[in-house]
Amino acid sequence: MQLLIGLELPRVLRFGILAAAVILLVGFPAMAQEEELTPEQQEAIAQAEQRSFEEEITVTGSLIPRPTLESMSPVSVMDPEQITYTGVLRLEDVVRQMPQIFSPQNSTVANGASGTATVDLRSLGSERTLVLINGRRMAAGDAWEVSPDLNFIPSALVKRVDVLTGGASSVYGADAVTGVVNFVLDEDFEGMRGGVSWNGYYHDNNNKQAQQMNIDAGFPYPSGTDIDGGQYDINLALGHKFAEGRGHASIYFDYRNTEALLKGQRDYTNCSPGGDDPAGPYCSGSSTIPLGRFQVFNRDWIKVGDYVLDETTGNTFRPRAGDVFNYGPYNHMQRPDEKYSAGAFMNYEFNQYFEVYGEVMFMDDFTKAQIAPSADFNNTDRINCDNPMLSPQQRDLICTQNGYGPDEYANMTIGRRSVETGPRTSIITHTSWRLLAGLRGDLSDAWSYDVYALYTQMQSPQEYVGDLSVTRMINALDVIGDPDDPSTWECRSGNADGCVPWNVFAVGGVTPEAADYISVNLVLASGTQTEMVNGVLNGDLAEYGLKFPSATEGIRVALGADYRTESLYVHPDDNWETGNAGGLGGPTVRVDGSYDVAEYYFEGLVPIIQDAPLAKDLSMELGYRWSDYSTVGGEDTWKAQASWALSDLFKFRLGYASATRAPNIQELYRPLGLGLGGSNDPCAGENPAATLEQCLLTGMTAAQYGHVDPNPAQQYNTMEGGTATLDPETADTLTAGIVVTPPSVSGLSVAVDYWDVEIKNNIDPYDADSVLAGCVAFGDPALCSLIHRDIAGTLWLFPEGYTQTLEDNIGTVYGEGIDLNYAWLIGLGDSGFLNTSLSGTWMLADRLQVPSPSGAGMLLDYDCVGFFGNQCAPYPTPEWRHLARISWETNFDMVFTLGWRYIASVMNDDTSDDADLNSDNPGNDILQANGIYKFDAFNYFDLAWVWDFADHYQIVAGINNVLDEEPPMAPGMNDNDYGPGFYGFYDAYGRQLHASIHFDF
Repeated sequence: MQLLIGLELPRVLRFGILAAAVILLVGFPAMAQEEELTPEQQEAIAQAEQRSFEEEITVTGSLIPRPTLESMSPVSVMDPEQITYTGVLRLEDVVRQMPQIFSPQNSTVANGASGTATVDLRSLGSERTLVLINGRRMAAGDAWEVSPDLNFIPSALVKRVDVLTGGASSVYGADAVTGVVNFVLDEDFEGMRGGVSWNGYYHDNNNKQAQQMNIDAGFPYPSGTDIDGGQYDINLALGHKFAEGRGHASIYFDYRNTEALLKGQRDYTNCSPGGDDPAGPYCSGSSTIPLGRFQVFNRDWIKVGDYVLDETTGNTFRPRAGDVFNYGPYNHMQRPDEKYSAGAFMNYEFNQYFEVYGEVMFMDDFTKAQIAPSADFNNTDRINCDNPMLSPQQRDLICTQNGYGPDEYANMTIGRRSVETGPRTSIITHTSWRLLAGLRGDLSDAWSYDVYALYTQMQSPQEYVGDLSVTRMINALDVIGDPDDPSTWECRSGNADGCVPWNVFAVGGVTPEAADYISVNLVLASGTQTEMVNGVLNGDLAEYGLKFPSATEGIRVALGADYRTESLYVHPDDNWETGNAGGLGGPTVRVDGSYDVAEYYFEGLVPIIQDAPLAKDLSMELGYRWSDYSTVGGEDTWKAQASWALSDLFKFRLGYASATRAPNIQELYRPLGLGLGGSNDPCAGENPAATLEQCLLTGMTAAQYGHVDPNPAQQYNTMEGGTATLDPETADTLTAGIVVTPPSVSGLSVAVDYWDVEIKNNIDPYDADSVLAGCVAFGDPALCSLIHRDIAGTLWLFPEGYTQTLEDNIGTVYGEGIDLNYAWLIGLGDSGFLNTSLSGTWMLADRLQVPSPSGAGMLLDYDCVGFFGNQCAPYPTPEWRHLARISWETNFDMVFTLGWRYIASVMNDDTSDDADLNSDNPGNDILQANGIYKFDAFNYFDLAWVWDFADHYQIVAGINNVLDEEPPMAPGMNDNDYGPGFYGFYDAYGRQLHASIHFDF
């Protein structure tokens, strides 16, 4: 009762109303007469029910087995048939269709790609979502990303995907704060199975608005239809029993190849759309252009000129007039990828007391992440006035008019795109191993044990090609010689390192030799390692008479302990470590970090009343875990759950969990480096939004006030990385639900679950924009000290200008919602039956509260449910999402299936009444003119056909996104342009075709 009293009344009412509605909805069929089914239908439905429920013996979220629908924790399940119907070959694309899941790192990410595929449950952070294989943890998929890599999982062997909501830290450890995604593999099959699969995209580039935007900007764009972005997969698995059935072994092999898709292959991504023009969206771009942007400063670093090369003369300047470079077509929209994976599973039972088992899993994944050519991104900040590459007009504008003599260096930055050196490409390889060996068996009639050792290793050598050396650009621009005789031009530093003058002051002045000289490729080695020993003891205490007199089953317990070490390393080369590359933004330091944790845990299942009137089963489940970290010391987590099945028709469940999450190895030791995390500087521009007194707090000088340029791309430098002194997070989660399974209606089940997650002292970096806003609003010295302006007063022009956004304990994250899971098998007489299902999530809260470190005020306090935008990045948070499917399983070896994926409409966060969301509101008229006032609901319809055309053979073909729905262009949305946002949420590429053939002997 105390838990309910502690809740806000509106939440209880919302849950109660929805639960009552479900009861009423199912009440009518529950009292209907038993359906008249043919024997064939009864057999088919029985098999389908067995596939859906009876196989699910090991329950995600508990150490004590029971069927999924009897779980005290809410679990949503995707079975292998549903995965087959999708036709997709990447597990990230499978799970992101589930309404509870988001995917921050995915195949659409190029700029900032880790090369992995990750899972974020409830939009509460991938670092708080634990990913498991067969109930055992996966290791970090990359040195830069905390979450495991879904590419590692053999998709052809996935038997089901369980998504559990609610704190499971007492069961699995600290990572499971918001829940668990468990991939259950079929390790025990016999025979041979495999298949060949293909899919690709068939999209019609006919977006008239996007095409007109490109025409207005003078950019070429794609049109018409084409099949592109192909993927294919070949997999084979063998399984066999031996030693008269006491042993079983299986092996698998999987190969997947994915073609690249460039943003230039879609008209709606061909350019980066701006959204601040009252006339409507337009093609924006980068001010770092092939003609060069030359910003001239006086001796006090006050800007006095902004020029580009004049193409009509070839070697003079003209004032910059909004010239931009269209970097979109170069960027990967779908990264090319090639993956090899293989593995083996084995178990052998000597007797009931002693069974050995082992797993070996391997993956080698190779991907490329391509973005636009590198540049002198204002990495050079001066030019010698006796430089022979300068024309007389250029020398006058740069030097003479600003009082520099011929033997002096003038202050000038260059933003010049090096199209001669081609695009930049991150070449990323992940080679991963997972080795597991264990013993299990019975100790007696009451006790059983399971002990295993786990070792995982990930190695990721990386190469970054196509960038430009900062030191060589500086050398190649510091040129001396006779202005009238280019044969005399030479680098002031000499030619010991092969220096060649880099003539960016004349159209066509860059020679191949100069381009080769300034080019640089960078390499680094990185990796992670996990070592773990785990043991659990299961006991049925009924053997000792420990049971309630009112129960038919005894108390069951699980006792366990584990020890785990986690380590990470990043070993960059000298160029990477010193930041000697224009496109890197700054240095990446060498890191070697590790921690270890010893844990002890307990779980107990206590049946209280069973097989009684109004109490077919009333049980409690308790769990506790003590964790001793080498970094933060001892922390505990616990859970208390109860379930009450009144009859076969109704079951209620309630759970509360308290978790303490220690910082993971990436949050502690992630390498420091410059990134692009800010979008606004209130002190920039001719008429800054902040006052002079406020801007002085941010490190700006009085002379700079009103003379500091904002970044035209709205990208501001941030210094990012881990912090070794972090404190743990604490989290409280509440779940309450009802499960309805009417006995009189074959195959019908409905589960409604309310969930509530509150995470305090959450580990995240302070948002760069919030740091600036908080410093200006409160004068908080803890925030103001995080702002570092460069010599020109900017936070973007030079690497010395940035806002520090290291990992910190910053505030509270809060999520709340209701899940609906429905399934019903409906007989159709001699025509077979319909298999219907729906999994939906109603979001009630997605809230962030961040106080100022000094306590002077609240930096942020907003709820993103129903919104999208730069504040609610990286992805929208619709109030309702669902995945529904209806399949006609015929009596003539065919299945016809229709899927419906629904995403509710969302509003731009700048339309909110909350000042923390609409601080950048340009006005509703501008938002509407640019199509970013509101995104309407999206409906994706997927068709598939399955034909068992011969014994052991099956063909699957289908079309996903039949109506060829495009994602929103979202002009002005940062995460739509270069982040994981919209393209990891909405269908990124349009209509998808798929076909496959499978065999099973």
